[in-house]
Amino acid sequence: CEYDFASPKLVNYSASNWGTGATTWEANCWRVVSQTITWLTTTGGQDGMPSLCAMAPNLFQGYKNAQEVKTRIMIPHKESEDLGFGGVLNQDGVGIYSDFDCPVNTAYMLNLAHLTICSLHSELFWMDGPDTDPRTGWSYLWGIGFFGNVKYRPKHMAKIYPYA
Repeated sequence: CEYDFASPKLVNYSASNWGTGATTWEANCWRVVSQTITWLTTTGGQDGMPSLCAMAPNLFQGYKNAQEVKTRIMIPHKESEDLGFGGVLNQDGVGIYSDFDCPVNTAYMLNLAHLTICSLHSELFWMDGPDTDPRTGWSYLWGIGFFGNVKYRPKHMAKIYPYA
């Protein structure tokens, strides 16, 4: 379809057509995540497979609860562990994790190969300090800043949310 060229996928996990006979996140989560991975990989071409799925804490716990029924062994995401991130689960090669900044009942599927961080400075972050804290006289204050933006290709991203 023409509208699919640059549009992100908006996936309704509370729909009744996931084949589970239910509209709850815990009932549908495995199929929703799996289907979203398939859609992004299929429509994104060779490098369209998402890298990570950031979930609100309530969705991540629901995802873990649903997996507990199926299996007692949760497969960790090897790439995330190698970078020092723990608690990241693996589904079809995509890292599934809880993110504090995700709104309740929301998940985002990201393809990191299609994200670019742009900075207005020659360095990614700039720093102020250390300066002595005038309140205590013995501690130091540091400031770190970033002037820039993130460019991404919406076609390679998805939002999972109970739209209905």
